[in-house]
Amino acid sequence: MNPGAGTAGCYLLISKYHPPMTFSDQIRAAVRTSQISRYRLSMESGVDQGALCRFLQGSGLTSTTLDALAEVLRLSVQVKGPRKKLLSNFRN
Repeated sequence: MNPGAGTAGCYLLISKYHPPMTFSDQIRAAVRTSQISRYRLSMESGVDQGALCRFLQGSGLTSTTLDALAEVLRLSVQVKGPRKKLLSNFRN
C-alpha cells in the first residue's frame, strides 16, 4: 500500500472563512514581509531583540514600542469607515 495515496486532503484544511487579523498580527506581518532584518529593526527602533522575538511569537508590546516599530516600518493606521453602533441597545 502506498502511504501517501488518498491522504492528500488530510494534510491541508482549507477554510473559506478568514477571521480579520488583529492589529498586532498586522504589525507582525509587516515585520515579516519587510526587507529589514530583525537586527536592523531592533537597532533602528531601539526595541530589544528579545522583546521583538517574543512579539513575533505572539506576545504583546507596549504602545511606545509599537510606535517605535511603526516609525521604522513606515506604518500608519487607516480608518476603514464609519464605526458600528455596538452598544446602541444598552442606552437608557
